Amino acid sequence: MTLNRIVEPSISIPDTLYFKHVEEIILKNKVPLYVLNAGTQELCKVEIVFKAGELYSQTSLVATAVNDLLDSGTNNKTAFEIAEAFDYYGAYLQTESNSDYASVKLYTLNKHLGKTLPLLKEILTEAIFPQDELATYQQQNYQRLKINNEKVDYLARKKFTPLFSTNNILMVMK
Repeated sequence: MTLNRIVEPSISIPDTLYFKHVEEIILKNKVPLYVLNAGTQELCKVEIVFKAGELYSQTSLVATAVNDLLDSGTNNKTAFEIAEAFDYYGAYLQTESNSDYASVKLYTLNKHLGKTLPLLKEILTEAIFPQDELATYQQQNYQRLKINNEKVDYLARKKFTPLFSTNNILMVMK
């Protein structure tokens, strides 16, 4: 069957939407825990979300840098040892931050959750941000900024973003 790209497809709205049930558990310290049992996969994702984005920082880019450097070392492990431990168990750590929130995600096999979860806790509670890791991070981001400053889309976004603050938005109605 060949697609006819001149005739647009018909639009249909589903009768019902099905969402998996998310269980909410309130921990002893009053922190909500949301559990989504998505089936019988041998993989799990643990995501911890903090109100810790750029809005909560007094200095620009600190929240992003802290989140990016969480796994750069702890009181007991170097960045290399942390990476090796996650690799050994086939786990993966991902961090994200935006203006409102920061999150840390751990992807691991169910059978290794008992080994990788304490490492995640160590990263979150004992991070030391070694000077050499910070220097490397700064150098990499400086190089990235130099490259981005040569890209049209980056420069355009840099110019347009301030123009769209809530004070500058105009609505045109016909």
